[in-house]
Amino acid sequence: MTFAQLGETGAWKFLRLSKNISLLSLVTVLTPTLLVAQPSGVPDLSGNWQFVREFFSCGEWNVDHNGQGRHECTVPIDQMPLNARARAWVEFFDEPVSGMWDCAPAPLPSLLAHPTPTNIVQRPDRINISYEHDDGRRTIWMDGRRHPPASELFYHGHSIGHYEGDVLVIETTNFTFDPDGLDDHGHLPSSPRKRLTERYTRTSPDSLELEITYEDSLFLTEPFTYTRQIRRTAFPVGQWGDCDPEQSRRQLDTLPVSKYPD
Repeated sequence: MTFAQLGETGAWKFLRLSKNISLLSLVTVLTPTLLVAQPSGVPDLSGNWQFVREFFSCGEWNVDHNGQGRHECTVPIDQMPLNARARAWVEFFDEPVSGMWDCAPAPLPSLLAHPTPTNIVQRPDRINISYEHDDGRRTIWMDGRRHPPASELFYHGHSIGHYEGDVLVIETTNFTFDPDGLDDHGHLPSSPRKRLTERYTRTSPDSLELEITYEDSLFLTEPFTYTRQIRRTAFPVGQWGDCDPEQSRRQLDTLPVSKYPD
């Protein structure tokens, strides 16, 4: 069919429709690239991953209200250079102090241990990490910004990142004080001085190595570094489920845990 056969009105409609289709096609082609394309040489870490299950000793001196040693810590507490202040916390601590009974999610670095699906989405200006455990969500800013002032504190801290060759480096600071902030199984605290450095390296198409350096001068005598292994998974991040604080706190009533009369 020719433009003459379409007539003036029909030809104009055809041209306008063609223009719209071309524009829509252009947007469809370009939009994914604008959202997810990475500069050349940047490692591809996107997808669904799962931390390899590995728990550590909480230290023979770290005992609960029954005098039994705590177990399955998410960080190697027995190897960490804890100072006297950190060890004294065990004598002070009792179960109601833990934020978990008030529905506080797992802190960092404990969140980097649970063997449930984790999803990573890389964008030019940020990386979004979603954890199935406790419905954890993090944003790592990759746009060159600095950390906010020390007076601005966040439960999971403030994270900025950059690439060093094929390694993703994430630095997190500006944490709130947390009675479980070092480990929520060992029930050891962290302070606003806490700094976490994560280094993610792709070791194979289906595996990552995570090197974690933990610093907190209020509770450690020096920085401590350890590693975790991560494997690709076919399972997406699911819903952890809502936590009811009242129901959660009622669990304390069944345990002879309090050292102090309320």
